[in-house]
Amino acid sequence: MEQETSKGKLKEKVEVWLYYRDPNSKEFLFLLLETTVKRGAFWQPVTGSVEKGEALASAALREAREETGIDLVGPAEPLGIFYDYEGWGQKYREHGFSLEVESESGYAPKVQLDAHEHQNFQWVTSETAQTMLKFPENEKILQVLVEKLRFT
Repeated sequence: MEQETSKGKLKEKVEVWLYYRDPNSKEFLFLLLETTVKRGAFWQPVTGSVEKGEALASAALREAREETGIDLVGPAEPLGIFYDYEGWGQKYREHGFSLEVESESGYAPKVQLDAHEHQNFQWVTSETAQTMLKFPENEKILQVLVEKLRFT
């Protein structure tokens, strides 16, 4: 989906932070995906494009399901933060979302990666995630989520 702004046409994207609370440690753990070597081999949360006519929250839930294979119920919660960037000759606006997932008997939810997009995944604390992320914009959105979770 594209939107016209003062910066020109922006392609809408979503960034989705999947998380769960470890029942033993009570810590929140966040999912990071490592992109394939062809895509840069860096760590990030779930990201993806919004399809024409698709609502942002629907795109967030769809992308999370597609990229992780987790049977997610949703809804994806908007974090009220976005950022703009340019790449590959296109301008993008990426909107931050969060989605809590259920842990099975205290274990991390099982993830099935799409081998065309990602080569690895890890469930990590927010502190560890901050050290693994390539882009500061991802860190800022994670910080917003962590602050929100402090009151739950």
